[in-house]
Amino acid sequence: PATSHPSKFCPRGSLDLEERCKELEQSFKSHAQSLAAVVIEPMVQGAAGMLLHEPKWLARLGELCATYGVPLILDEVFSGLGRLGTMFAYQQTPLKPDIVCLAKGLTGGSIPLAATLASDKIFASFYDDDRNKALCHGHTFTANPIACAAANAALKIYREEGLLEQVSRIESQLKDFVNEHRPYLENARVHGALLAWEIPTTGFGDYFAPWMIEIPQLAIEHGLLLRPLGNTAYLVPPLTSSREDIDQCLQRLSELVRILKVKADPH
Repeated sequence: PATSHPSKFCPRGSLDLEERCKELEQSFKSHAQSLAAVVIEPMVQGAAGMLLHEPKWLARLGELCATYGVPLILDEVFSGLGRLGTMFAYQQTPLKPDIVCLAKGLTGGSIPLAATLASDKIFASFYDDDRNKALCHGHTFTANPIACAAANAALKIYREEGLLEQVSRIESQLKDFVNEHRPYLENARVHGALLAWEIPTTGFGDYFAPWMIEIPQLAIEHGLLLRPLGNTAYLVPPLTSSREDIDQCLQRLSELVRILKVKADPH
């Protein structure tokens, strides 16, 4: 469960919850008047090392944003569009965002495209006959027709192939892998189509573990593409992956994690 894993905000998971919520509340009391907005990745902090949030901490954050009138902006570039099992990660929480940022999965990674979703309240702030209130924002590639066509095609695949249901199956396969290989996986965690773990003996949060730069080449030699985040290794298979695809991927990963265990702790 997510509560057993550390995050930047609750390093000891649920054991830190009460203390961290108090710190959060104090921050709002002291700084709410000067906050333009709160920006956060919901449920998983991607570049920080695939750290899973304590859900109750997120819920308290949302409550405080609402109480103090601070806009809540969710970065769902990684976590959105089904990666964690629901179309948006925040749907697994009580959060009510004012703005949601999307990209990546919007086109299946085929071509760059991002989208910013806003609540009616935010939209209404700029909707006026007075041009001085307009959000005058538009660049060369805004609404690029090729990128938008790719996004429409990707969203059609989501609907017609039932990708969210497939994520549930992928999650089950990843959990089975963790249960079988737990001795080789430190702090292993699975959420939706995401598997992450720390390389043994490198220490949690060590972005400069000396031999981690070898992992991409080792992975390629096993037919995998892995890019570690510091000492965190992670697997994020395509949501269209069949059961056979995932089985083959995990068979190769099984060989790799054994090698990584030996390299990390040769004794």
